[in-house]
Amino acid sequence: TTTKQDETTTKQDETTTKQDETTTKQDETTTKQDETTTKQDETTTKQSETTTKQSETTTKSEGETTTKSEGETTTKQSETTTKSEDETTTKQDETTTKSEEETTTSEDSVKKTKYNVKGLYYVVTGKKAASVVGAKKKNTKNINIPATVKIKGKTYKVTAVGKNAFKGYKKVSKINVGKNVTSIGKNAFKNVNKKAVFFITKGNEKILKKLKKMSTGYKKTMKVRVKNGTKYVQSGYCYKVTSAGTVAVTGAKNKKIKAINIKDKVSLGGITYKVTAITNGAFKNYKKVTRVIVGKNVTSIGARAFYGQRNLNLITLKTNVLKKVGTQAVKGASKNVKLRAGKKFIRRYKRLFKLK
Repeated sequence: TTTKQDETTTKQDETTTKQDETTTKQDETTTKQDETTTKQDETTTKQSETTTKQSETTTKSEGETTTKSEGETTTKQSETTTKSEDETTTKQDETTTKSEEETTTSEDSVKKTKYNVKGLYYVVTGKKAASVVGAKKKNTKNINIPATVKIKGKTYKVTAVGKNAFKGYKKVSKINVGKNVTSIGKNAFKNVNKKAVFFITKGNEKILKKLKKMSTGYKKTMKVRVKNGTKYVQSGYCYKVTSAGTVAVTGAKNKKIKAINIKDKVSLGGITYKVTAITNGAFKNYKKVTRVIVGKNVTSIGARAFYGQRNLNLITLKTNVLKKVGTQAVKGASKNVKLRAGKKFIRRYKRLFKLK
């Protein structure tokens, strides 16, 4: 029995041993499986790394391709735009140059052409200036040079009278010189009527010096004057142009003056005039005036010229040509007012003033 038990025990031990071997084998198998899993994980990791590298490569490639493509496209667009702009600019420059050339040609053409405007011939001398160079009819009597002239729709200032402009116009007796004329050419008025009268505008009297040069054809027998009614103030007295070479006194700037002295002649704007008249009411109510002197060229004294001068006590008349004295010329003056004049004229002048 004991022997059988021992055998049974031995068998059991063998069985246990076999089981241990089996367990060992299973452990080895598990270990191998773990190694295989580890290798698979390593392989997966490598594959992931490869995929990542491929993605990076793809991204880089796509980025470079896109950048390159965009760069090339932008460059081409820039080149196209620059080329287009250059072509446009070139065309614009060509158009501008052409336009300027045409304008210059047009202006040159205008400058070289002689234009007939209202019977006078003009040439363009600048962008805004023209010169009068003659008249259509040589037998004309009056020449009216305007301040401006319109040529081909454009207005020009008439700034000059050209060389020989009216040479030989023998019947010309009246010339109106426009206010913008600043120069007169050689022989411009040679052989016009020797008694011709030149009319200039107030403010342009400086043209006188140029006009009166012998080279223009001007003669001493000719006269220069301004338009009738033109007013001036000189040495405190007011004057009005009445005709060629004559003016009238119209008053004084200061009504508080104590003495009135009417001169024989006066220079206004470079032109010398005879003072030939005292206008109506010229010195009315100049209440502080005590004496009056009337120049030798005065031929007429207007109505109420010295009206209301209650302190006036002496009137001296240097003139021997006084013909007319208006009504109430010295009304309101002092009762003791005296009149002084040449012996041949004193009686007649008292009658004109209605003084005793």
